[in-house]
Amino acid sequence: MTPATRRRSSAWSRRARSFGRSRRKFYTSFEATNDLFAEVSAKNEKLKLYDSMTAFRSDQYQWQQVCESTYDNYMIRKIRG
Repeated sequence: MTPATRRRSSAWSRRARSFGRSRRKFYTSFEATNDLFAEVSAKNEKLKLYDSMTAFRSDQYQWQQVCESTYDNYMIRKIRG
């Protein structure tokens, strides 16, 4: 790794860690969005799809955890040697 690459990597790492500190904002935004979608779908017949979407998302999330985690771990090991 060249010194310039190392500096950029280090800078990115610092930004990523500081990004993680705003986790509360993500949770708040996620909850507000879900509440809004639930409210709108309750009032609008065309948006009844929201219930199906949230059920699918819950099931899909579990699969993504297994599938993507395995691939991510493989790629990390492959890149790091």
